[in-house]
Amino acid sequence: IPRAVERIRSRGIHVGANYIFGLPEDDRESMEATLALALELNTEWANFNCAMAYPGSSLYETAVENRWPLPGGWSGYSQYASNTVPLPTRHLSGADVLRFRDRAFQVYFTNPAYQEMILRKFGEDTVSHVRGMVRQKIEREMAG
Repeated sequence: IPRAVERIRSRGIHVGANYIFGLPEDDRESMEATLALALELNTEWANFNCAMAYPGSSLYETAVENRWPLPGGWSGYSQYASNTVPLPTRHLSGADVLRFRDRAFQVYFTNPAYQEMILRKFGEDTVSHVRGMVRQKIEREMAG
């Protein structure tokens, strides 16, 4: 993956990466490894998401079979909603996954290496926007 990102960047293309925390076999160690990869890649943008059991997906069937909590409405599937309901894993609660996701977001976007790269590529206005973004805390019902 690092080589692929470097090859893309060598062509002058900015990279946006997507990371999912809370897949059925995830534990704290695997999620930390995912965050470490994100920090290593240091892409121009990153999305950090919790695994969600969308109706009709195989994860939904797994959630129903395991009697895992599911959102009561569509807003519960939104990553930024206060009432989001991510999947638990075999090792972690949904609240644990959500807390990790929110921490990963903060760690990534406040990382000095990330902010320095953004400053070099996009300038002070963009760094200022990123700093403002991370000051906005998401209220969560589940994560406490």
